[in-house]
Amino acid sequence: MKKKIKKSGAGGRPSKYQSDYAQMLIEHMARGYSYESFAAVINVNRDTLYYWEDSFPEFSDAKKKAFDKCLLRWEQIGIAGTIGVKSGAEAKLGNFNAGSWIFNMKNRFNWRDKHEHTGKDGERLSVAALVARVESDADNEQ
Repeated sequence: MKKKIKKSGAGGRPSKYQSDYAQMLIEHMARGYSYESFAAVINVNRDTLYYWEDSFPEFSDAKKKAFDKCLLRWEQIGIAGTIGVKSGAEAKLGNFNAGSWIFNMKNRFNWRDKHEHTGKDGERLSVAALVARVESDADNEQ
C-alpha cells in the first residue's frame, strides 16, 4: 500500500514522496539501472531524488543499498561475460563487450586501473626507497 508522506518545505506543497519508493529504488537499481533514471520511472526530476535523500532517511538508506545491488548486478554481468556463461539468467548476454563493461564500471563505480611502482628487479618499493630515489634524482639535477 502506498503511503504518502506529507512532509513539505516552509509553506510549500506536500512532497510527492511515497514510502514504497525506497523499495522500488532498490529493485530498479538491482536490475543495473542508474539512480538518476529512477526519476523517470516515477515521473519526477533528479533534483527531487536528491531532495528526498536529505529529507527522508529511509530513502537515503535505500539509495546506499541500491548502489550496492547495482554494483553486484554489473559484477555478475562481468563475470558471466568473462567466463562465457551460456545458461541461466546470464545466457541472454549474447556478445559480451568487455570494453563497454570496463568503461561502465570505471564511470559508474569509480574503478581505476592499478599502477604499481617497483624496483629494478620487480620488488615492491618501500616509502623509504621512494624518498631516497626522489632525493637522489634531486641531487643529480644540481
